[in-house]
Amino acid sequence: MSKPPRSDRELVDDMIGFCDCLLEFTEGIDFQYFYKTKMCFMACLHSLTLLGEASIKVSKDTKKMHPNIPWRAMSDLRNVLVHWYHGVELRIPWETIQNDIPSLIEALRHIKP
Repeated sequence: MSKPPRSDRELVDDMIGFCDCLLEFTEGIDFQYFYKTKMCFMACLHSLTLLGEASIKVSKDTKKMHPNIPWRAMSDLRNVLVHWYHGVELRIPWETIQNDIPSLIEALRHIKP
């Protein structure tokens, strides 16, 4: 039995949850720890992939109403992580988490689909 599609509100809530996980997984650590700890970086890569997947499913109307959200960048990162996983330089997801995720959470919290 298939599940009904998720609403934009549910997708945005999922995205906020994935962002929260990313910050939780990296709280109090530095890049060296992230790089050397497979469980940590794999959990982060998975969360980034899920974040991108959810962003793809948000409706065009919601995306148009919120052009400040980097919808395309999230889906592009997802595509790189899924299709070019063997060539991912871990500094890119690390810097994304450190520099972009906190402001993304705030922007997502202001969406009212």
